[in-house]
Amino acid sequence: MNRRRHRPRLDRRLVGFTVCLALLTALAFNHQHARQSPPLPVTTAHFAPPVVAPPPPPKPAAPKPRLVPVSGNRLQDLPPAPNRWSAVIDARVPERGFNAYYLTHGSPARLHRTYYPYNMDRPDGSSVAWAAIGQDRPSLAGYADRWLDPGRLVAVENRGSIRIDYAENEFHNIPAEDFAACWLGHIHITRGGYYQFNPEGGGLSRIILDRHLIYDSHTEKTPQPVWLEPGTYLLEAEFLSYHHVVSYRLCLALDTTRPRPNSP
Repeated sequence: MNRRRHRPRLDRRLVGFTVCLALLTALAFNHQHARQSPPLPVTTAHFAPPVVAPPPPPKPAAPKPRLVPVSGNRLQDLPPAPNRWSAVIDARVPERGFNAYYLTHGSPARLHRTYYPYNMDRPDGSSVAWAAIGQDRPSLAGYADRWLDPGRLVAVENRGSIRIDYAENEFHNIPAEDFAACWLGHIHITRGGYYQFNPEGGGLSRIILDRHLIYDSHTEKTPQPVWLEPGTYLLEAEFLSYHHVVSYRLCLALDTTRPRPNSP
């Protein structure tokens, strides 16, 4: 009888002992796991592809030349040049380059005197003759008859370009404010298009192509572009200075911004 009464109590002790043993084992495992080093952080930096800078944006395409409408301005539509200097002085067309005819529109006697600027060689000391020319801006066609006077044609030479630059009377003793010149020669156009004549420097000028008047500083500030077909043309340039420094150059350039003129 006594043995049967104590068996349940013994069973409860065994169960309690088993539970305590399990708790101690779990505490010991957690303590040992906590003492271990924390795991290394995992990163993908070593496995990520290298950073490549994005390519620069493409450069914008260069704008195409804007076509500027032009009516006419064909050489055959331009008026003939009146009183060409080359006809008066009987200028000759060279095989190469330009024949340059140097003239004086002042008194030929000034070529043999000591130079004084601004025409300051009159007995009364007056000095405004050259300035009046610059203010009036006369047409060079009116000077043609003046070249019939003896002694006004000073020198002739062949040059590779239309250009002159000097001061006072350093060139053939022609006073700069009395200087005038006429260039005559052929130009060769290999590509049809609008061409721009560009006179540079001070003074008065006139441009004549195949006897057609391209430009006269008396009526225009800048030359208008002119349509030229491929071929050979006779170019004449007239220039007159009224200052104590002579500076003039004539250039020619193809203008690609203008369309071909319409045929009549």
